[in-house]
Amino acid sequence: MFNIIKHNLMMNSRASEQMLATDTSTASYWITNPSNTFENNVAAGSEFYGIWYEIMHETSGASVGLNLCPPGLALSASRNIISHSNMRFGIRTFDLFATKNPCASVKPNTDSSVNPDSPNIESVFENYLIYKSTEAHIYAEKQGYTTFKNFDMIDSQQAGIKFEDCNKTVQGCLLTQSMLALSTGENKEDLEDVTVFMLPRTDGFKADTIDVHNYNARATLLHSCKSCGNIKTVIAGGRIYTFNKIAWINCTNFATFVFW
Repeated sequence: MFNIIKHNLMMNSRASEQMLATDTSTASYWITNPSNTFENNVAAGSEFYGIWYEIMHETSGASVGLNLCPPGLALSASRNIISHSNMRFGIRTFDLFATKNPCASVKPNTDSSVNPDSPNIESVFENYLIYKSTEAHIYAEKQGYTTFKNFDMIDSQQAGIKFEDCNKTVQGCLLTQSMLALSTGENKEDLEDVTVFMLPRTDGFKADTIDVHNYNARATLLHSCKSCGNIKTVIAGGRIYTFNKIAWINCTNFATFVFW
């Protein structure tokens, strides 16, 4: 923790079957503690993820044995990042729900639980350019008060964004002041059966001031939990999402506006 990672270029990260288990799903940048500064970096052409915030529940290395509770620690700067041509996600993050007391227990917002002795802290990822992702530009799981701000995202073959759950704190997740687009180049036919917003199986997702460009008549605008597989019973019933100031530009009629 408290490292500074700045002004780097990582290219062509490849998976390995001979090292740690995490090396089988490689990332150009693998960050396991949110209290590291991550600025002005480029991730290009990873076999899995460009950036992976895999927040560990227990510390390791020089911090082993310390009672730090990384998922509850405040996120240091994560901004001014380019991530492109990654085979799965531009950025993947999970287990991030910062509070004033990092080791305080966290309950889903369905319990309406706010600990007055440990208020939630906003985690902000900002100023990201992500393009040519095979699966999704953002993949977020087990999120608390998390904001993705000023993200420009272009050409993902399956989904623009994919959120699994956003209910670790009452504030939930927010995508704001961002853009999702498909290119108008020669490869557009490979990007037709895509989803713009892959929504979580929990309440708590909000999108505000989003421009959607160049999606065609085979695209789906809102899609709930497309790859939940055998856990459909967990997502039965309705969910509450909030959308504000969503504009679609140069988009033909979506094949499906909402798929639940």
